[in-house]
Amino acid sequence: MRKYISRILWLFLIILLVGCDNNSSVTSTALDGLSLLGLVDGRTLTYLQTDTTITVNPFNIEVTTSNQTIKITGSGDDWIIHNNNLPLINLKIASSSIIQNGYWRKVDSVDSIFYFATPPIIIKRSLSAHQSWQEFTPMYQSDSSQEMLPFYYAYFGFYSTKEYADTEEVLTPAGGFNAYRYDIKLYMNQNDETPIATVSEFYVPHVGLVQWHFNSGPLKSTLTLINYTDPTN
Repeated sequence: MRKYISRILWLFLIILLVGCDNNSSVTSTALDGLSLLGLVDGRTLTYLQTDTTITVNPFNIEVTTSNQTIKITGSGDDWIIHNNNLPLINLKIASSSIIQNGYWRKVDSVDSIFYFATPPIIIKRSLSAHQSWQEFTPMYQSDSSQEMLPFYYAYFGFYSTKEYADTEEVLTPAGGFNAYRYDIKLYMNQNDETPIATVSEFYVPHVGLVQWHFNSGPLKSTLTLINYTDPTN
């Protein structure tokens, strides 16, 4: 009888320990936002961007497709997003967040960085993998005119909501991943009910953004990871 009771107690103890392990796995979703971006010192992330535009006229439907290569390179606190090997956007790793602190353009044939007065926050350093948020990123001022940059991470000129959807299997030329999916809605104004564009972003901790889908009426765009270097190997 004592042996029987002892076995029951051990069984309850094992169930309790398993339950504690399950709880710790749930709380382990808390992570540094930096790991979602995959900005590992010395890494290069290479993407293929495909833009598809559909034009409808009374006689036919025209589909135009263009491709370009996007690279993210850097080390330490400074990172650059390149468009077809030309520097485009500058990223900065700060103590509490990762920001887009400026954009690049040529001045007297030299690539120069111009800093944003109010840099948009890309992601906080401390967040849950399942966290959702809202933000507004104003258009930037350049040469006395309002312009909108091609965007990666920050959506210039829009109020946006970003919501965690689920984990999803994503297959890319760089490999297959179990990714965190975030669904984004872009609005012209915070009080608008209908978004003018929708985006899905797929992140893999310690790898970065692996896929990106943009949809706005006649324009559809995808960004797919095709290669990334891992300086630790």
